[in-house]
Amino acid sequence: MKKLFAKIIGCTLALGILFTGLVGCKDNEDEWKGTGFTNWGATQSVGGFVAETENYVYYINGIADSESNNKFGEPVKGTLMALDKKDMTKTEIVVPQMFTATDYNAGIFIDGGYVYYGTSNTEKQSDGNVAFNELVFMRASLKGDNHEVLFNAGDLDTEYRIVKGDDAVYIVYYDDEDTAIKSFNCSTKEEIVVAKQDAETDKNYSLGGYKFVKVDKDDEVAVMFEVTVYAEPYIEEKAEDEDYQRLTESYNLIYAYSAGDAVNGDTGIAGKVVYNGKDKKETATITATVDEYVFFSATTVNSNTTNYGAKVNDLYANGEKVEIVNDTYVSSSMIIESFESVYIYSDSKIYKVSLTGDDKTTKKVVALVDDVSVLYAVIGNDIYYRTTATEVARIELNNEKADKVYVTGDLIATSWYAPEFVTINEKTYLFYNDSSTFGAGYTKYIDIASEVVGEDTDDDGENDRFALPESTFVGKYSATDRVALATARVAVIENSLTVGVLPMEKDENGKLYNQEVIDARKAYDNLSESDKENFTEETLAQLEKYEKAIQMANEYIKLEGMRGYENKNTNEQTQLKNTYFAIKDTIIEFIKSEDFDEISAYIDKNVKWYFTEAYNEFE
Repeated sequence: MKKLFAKIIGCTLALGILFTGLVGCKDNEDEWKGTGFTNWGATQSVGGFVAETENYVYYINGIADSESNNKFGEPVKGTLMALDKKDMTKTEIVVPQMFTATDYNAGIFIDGGYVYYGTSNTEKQSDGNVAFNELVFMRASLKGDNHEVLFNAGDLDTEYRIVKGDDAVYIVYYDDEDTAIKSFNCSTKEEIVVAKQDAETDKNYSLGGYKFVKVDKDDEVAVMFEVTVYAEPYIEEKAEDEDYQRLTESYNLIYAYSAGDAVNGDTGIAGKVVYNGKDKKETATITATVDEYVFFSATTVNSNTTNYGAKVNDLYANGEKVEIVNDTYVSSSMIIESFESVYIYSDSKIYKVSLTGDDKTTKKVVALVDDVSVLYAVIGNDIYYRTTATEVARIELNNEKADKVYVTGDLIATSWYAPEFVTINEKTYLFYNDSSTFGAGYTKYIDIASEVVGEDTDDDGENDRFALPESTFVGKYSATDRVALATARVAVIENSLTVGVLPMEKDENGKLYNQEVIDARKAYDNLSESDKENFTEETLAQLEKYEKAIQMANEYIKLEGMRGYENKNTNEQTQLKNTYFAIKDTIIEFIKSEDFDEISAYIDKNVKWYFTEAYNEFE
């Protein structure tokens, strides 16, 4: 039988309304006492929404609303949780505060038994309202204590990277109000201006375009930026003219800032020049950063442009770069293994190309697929990608007959919580955020080596959809979300009604059921007593009406043999008559009930017809 793959239209909106309406729930029912996950071991990876130490996987427990209560110890959603690698059923909150910074390419950073993160401000403004739209950087022990405010960076959407230098952890960020890149030393609490956009400076150098780069535990470069070089000092007298613009040289510079770099007194800039356009009179522009790679162009005064690519740390260390011939392939949605091995998507095909070679000899079709949005990774002989419908799928490379396999049956978050692959005990898992209706923005994982399940969705006798089995929820629901999800389970049933009738299927014993009603009852029954206090009586009454409709439909269905009654033998007719009188009183009581009209409308008229025929025959 076909399964319903499309998500119910309007469910997500309904769920959002339910969430905003359930403000009375207390998310953390127990006073925060810290975590028992204290044997973390050496840091193995940082960044994104997942980080690893030797013994634990750390991940953010869902996408929290920055306006929610963020008092340390009270939040549940959006907090930092850990999973025990030795027993993946064991998880705990380790930092009970919301991770709500919106630079989705930065994420968390773990070092030396501490986690560094951005969160919503909990202090009140002068008007008495909490400044939840401000980004505060914090440090907390992985034991869940010693939480410390480092500094207020301004807006939640501040761009930043957290990076380890030789002596400390640094938070490098762009101060939009000051038009400057700044670096904060988390040990000394000292801050420097790395580079500032300022034509009025007494220096001849000013910040141009910039891009933050990917940071892992062994990377120190956090940001690359262009520097304008002025050909004259700032002339205050000329500045009285509104059209005055300080003259610039016919070239510029590209800098890379590595954690701990000092400010140069002559330039007023911290970092290292990694490209100098002076000799060739070139203006360089940083065009893209993809993983640990950076791409930039250099254009002469005669408008001749050369494109370059480099590994960020190689460029910083020794200026190593290559000329990019096929720059049109460079995008944030490509997978780059090396400059000679890049995967791109175009025209319903995945290609393997070279950025430095001749297309005629290097470009090759490696997969045929028509719904790619973003390419994620090549693992083994499979390439993983995000579909246009925001699921994660994969397809085998170099196999024209390969079937697409859905890795997640859920819709995933497309910004924060970009899917991350983590290897635990020699198995590779995909961690992702489930943004579908009943995922509610929480974290799940799935073993990518799970057995693929085939399904026939068009009833032609052949499997045409292939997917991995159900993924595993790995977080902790807040009380608000538990009630909202249970409420939503009831709310979405209405959307599945067909002309007001509740769809019902038969199980192997011939009994009618509706899976959504079963799921809604299970969700309600799993609520704690305190949760149930926030579950409205109206919603529970509606669920009970659906259940009553199914119960009565199963009474009616006992008489389905009335169809073709006149052609049945005497024993069969007698059995139907006995069945009728056995259930008659139950049906009559139902008909007399106050909610009969409403509940009866949920039952297919063809099912109710059986009783009508029996009544006409036997009464």
